[in-house]
Amino acid sequence: MKRFCLISLLLISVFFLFSVKTGNAALVDFDDRYYYADAWTEYDDSADNWGSTYAYDEQTSPPVSAEASFTRTDYSGYGLAYTNDGLNFYAGAEARNDLSDSSSYVYSSAYIEGYLYFTATTPALHVSFDYNVNVSAQTYGSDAYAYSYSDAKFTLYDYGSGSGGTYLADEYWWLDAGADPLAPSDSIIDGFFEGYFALTEGNYYELCLSPWDLKAEVYGNAHAYASSDFSNVKIEAVPLPSAVLLLGSGLIGLVALRRKSS
Repeated sequence: MKRFCLISLLLISVFFLFSVKTGNAALVDFDDRYYYADAWTEYDDSADNWGSTYAYDEQTSPPVSAEASFTRTDYSGYGLAYTNDGLNFYAGAEARNDLSDSSSYVYSSAYIEGYLYFTATTPALHVSFDYNVNVSAQTYGSDAYAYSYSDAKFTLYDYGSGSGGTYLADEYWWLDAGADPLAPSDSIIDGFFEGYFALTEGNYYELCLSPWDLKAEVYGNAHAYASSDFSNVKIEAVPLPSAVLLLGSGLIGLVALRRKSS
């Protein structure tokens, strides 16, 4: 009898875990959304001509975007951050300077963050996306300097029932590149992320996706570029399939019949 009960419980556990991995998935019903995008670019040329452009956007629903740019004959700066549908994010920064004077300067930056809040109504969450982080730096003079930085982050925070909380996921991808002098440097990382996270029904959660803190900076004759993005993002609740419930009910019924017959 005890062995039968243990086997029953083991089977229920195995089928439950299998169902979380492969069971019915549905889009998460978010309680609240919050997005903001930021872009900045500035320059200071050899003739001490200075200027800057700044853009900021904050919304509770997509789209959200910020774009800052300037273009001159000898230098340009560009920063862009946006999301169109609330789940796919992109940010990029670029600085180009064709002046040989090492004191001439161009700087650009961009970032975007999306915070999605929801109350768990299922025992598990499935998150998947493609990520890409890209930086490059190139100098064209012995006294020039170029630097770029790009990162992306994904976090999932469980606020619990209102008394503190904990991170279920805290993932970062980042690259930086510097060139000084005449040494080109560039790098790309990309890949696919997939995670299943056990949830506590009724708890409040915060999910964040963000290409964040992108920088492109050059002095003198140089070029720098940075970008990062998330694409093909899926955030799905994984409910307990009815088949598992039926299986559990059947096993419990068998245990009851066995006990009655004994």
